[in-house]
Amino acid sequence: MKRFLMLVGTCCLSLGAMQANQANLTAVQETPVAPKEAKKEQVKEHLKQHFKLYGFVRDYLSFDTRESKAGTLDEFYYLPKDIEWNEDESKDLNDQISLRYLAITTRLGLDVKDYRVGRTQFGAKIEGDFFCLNGTTATLRLRHAYATMAWDSLAIAGGKYAKVQLLMGQNWHPISTGSPDDISFNYGAPFNAYNRSPQITLTTTFDKRFTLTASLIWQMQYLCTGPEGNSVNYMKYACTPEAFIGFGFRQNGWEFNLGADLVSIKPRRNGMNADSITVPVSDRITAINPCIYVGYVHGNLAIRAKSVPYSSGGEHIYMMSGYGVTKKDYADGHYDYTPLHCSSTWLSILYGKKWQGGLFLGYIENLGSSKEVTSAKEVYFNSNGFINMNRMYRIVPSVRYNIGKFTLALQYHYTAVQYGDKSKGFDTQTARYLSGLHYVGDHRVEMMFKFSF
Repeated sequence: MKRFLMLVGTCCLSLGAMQANQANLTAVQETPVAPKEAKKEQVKEHLKQHFKLYGFVRDYLSFDTRESKAGTLDEFYYLPKDIEWNEDESKDLNDQISLRYLAITTRLGLDVKDYRVGRTQFGAKIEGDFFCLNGTTATLRLRHAYATMAWDSLAIAGGKYAKVQLLMGQNWHPISTGSPDDISFNYGAPFNAYNRSPQITLTTTFDKRFTLTASLIWQMQYLCTGPEGNSVNYMKYACTPEAFIGFGFRQNGWEFNLGADLVSIKPRRNGMNADSITVPVSDRITAINPCIYVGYVHGNLAIRAKSVPYSSGGEHIYMMSGYGVTKKDYADGHYDYTPLHCSSTWLSILYGKKWQGGLFLGYIENLGSSKEVTSAKEVYFNSNGFINMNRMYRIVPSVRYNIGKFTLALQYHYTAVQYGDKSKGFDTQTARYLSGLHYVGDHRVEMMFKFSF
């Protein structure tokens, strides 16, 4: 019996030792696994804190009653075309209906935020969408690509503090600040100033209400026009970027912005002098585009309005204007120019949350030039419009239904243009076609399907 008890004790001790060894072995095996899991959690938390992926899938179904000037497979709408008679003037060839369904405006973007080094905060954005400039194949296009540096609490006079941000890269042109609540792909253009460009922009916010913005801007996709058509060369050889300065105020749902964009370009690099020799010329035209924006948001109501009251050569921001030649100096070969002017204003109203009703109103007046131009052939007008356009208006009522991240919208879109008859002569004093005035209009019905993420 004594031997049996000793044998049982020995087995128990051996089993306990084996279990202890097994526990130690398990601990040794788990030791390298724990840091890996912790590292994975750290990476997940880092991505969640600093990176945000966003975008949407968007489809448009649209119907037009008239041939119109439009880009991106007719989704980016500008204006209806003038009458084009057939040979016996019995039919207007632009009186044509059309229908399309497209999903090429789908978008994807990435925000990078909250990286700090000392008091400096760093961020970035990259965003692209599908775009079809020519042909029928949609390709990926760069919309935004910029980095930011920001300082939250910089001391200024009187014991006040300011927030300063420096943005470097491709972003909305500062004059595009404030857009209508419109489901259209064109965001209210050409009534709304529309442009994205490479830039260096410094924004300073005082007392959380006042904002001062200063920018230097280069052209890439949204270009000035001239003898070469739309081209970056006019700014490239002028060696002068656009300059913008703006002031803003925001409080209690109200927002006010005032600004002005200055652009100076070189339409020609070379010309012919009096000896019929090609020489470099000093051609240059400088123009200013002022803008004012007012917005009010309260609860489910949003009212916004914007005006470029007297644009000068603003074709690069989609204004219906340009410039023309006023004088040719045959001694040294250079030309003098004058900007064309227009006034553009819009109003946007949106109300509701799940069900939303909206209204967009826009008006453009072609003001021509303040100096006499040489001829219509030497007037360089916005390539998205027509030089014989005198005025234009747009009325767009809409309704939307929001289900979580899905939006279904329907809108009626009427645009009417008053054209001058090109066959009746061009007025060089005002750079306009003032005879044979007549209106044409397009009825567009547009449905949008959009899922955001």
